[in-house]
Amino acid sequence: MAVRAEILGRFAALVDKPDAEIDLARAALHVAMLEYPRMDVEAEMSALRQLARGASGRMQEGGGDPLYRVNTLSEYLFDELGFRGDEENYYDPRNSHLNQVLERRLGIPITLSLVYMEVGRLLDTPMLGIGMPGRFLVRHAEIDDLFVDPFHAGILLSGNECRGIVEDYMPEGFEWHPALLAPASNRQILARVIRNLKAIYMEGDDYVRALEVAEFALALEPNSIYNLRDRGIAHYQLGHSAEALDDLASYLAAAPADSSTEGLHALTAELRMFLDDDRRRSSRDAQIPTQSRRRRRQEEEDAQTQRERQARPRPTRRLDGVSGRGLGRQRLRFRAANHAARRARQAAAHRGSSH
Repeated sequence: MAVRAEILGRFAALVDKPDAEIDLARAALHVAMLEYPRMDVEAEMSALRQLARGASGRMQEGGGDPLYRVNTLSEYLFDELGFRGDEENYYDPRNSHLNQVLERRLGIPITLSLVYMEVGRLLDTPMLGIGMPGRFLVRHAEIDDLFVDPFHAGILLSGNECRGIVEDYMPEGFEWHPALLAPASNRQILARVIRNLKAIYMEGDDYVRALEVAEFALALEPNSIYNLRDRGIAHYQLGHSAEALDDLASYLAAAPADSSTEGLHALTAELRMFLDDDRRRSSRDAQIPTQSRRRRRQEEEDAQTQRERQARPRPTRRLDGVSGRGLGRQRLRFRAANHAARRARQAAAHRGSSH
């Protein structure tokens, strides 16, 4: 726990500065340290510099021609070294961890773009991230109509071809706007990497990791009410009732009232009732002499054991989405609230589905 807190603190310091001063690759590696806390960040940064050295010799012939340099970089990374998009296991969390993308040479659009951008920066070939819907691309900073698709072997695209990709991805009735090809900021790129990871973990019911990633999301975007909501849902699923109530109540106080918040209002009401009951029980117990308290606790344990023995022959069914210590017999009361939590979780996953 102390190690993860230290990693979070270092990440917060890396992103607590003007956007242009954020070291994108180093910050992304700190996100990966949640899963790989013993990672040598400097060694990974050295690996990126080594990629740049490997490509630099191949760029001498073309001089400073941007098209030649982009073509050469794509050929080196994707044809020679074999970097490629992981279409078979797209939602493997390793595809969102920059150190693993460098090691396995597999990734998703945004992490492969991050590699491309960092190597290009080291080669004085500035590339910008383009977070259009459904596909993350890069664009040469000095040529508006020169885009690269790192997920598909670094193929070059025009602005019209990018528009066609977006229109194929979006539902019928979608209206194109050139702003969809606007460059993403460093902070936006990191937020998208984190959002992808959070969606993967929440969809996989891995709420321990989802909670850790939510803390990084809030360090990057402390004013995001949706990150606050997602952290609250992770706390709830882990049985952290008080923390869940704090986060979800703060989210509801700031969120616009619509159908997506109705269930969360019910959930916070149930959490308040549970915590109030728990405080009353604690207050009563504090007033009971120690021996009486022990006797009462033993009687409750004996009664619970008897109930479990009586219930054992009957098949039981795990309540979907319910997991957490401290809720005890309150679980049945949370069915409607769990439904709301799942809806909110699915909404978060949908926001993270554009990689």
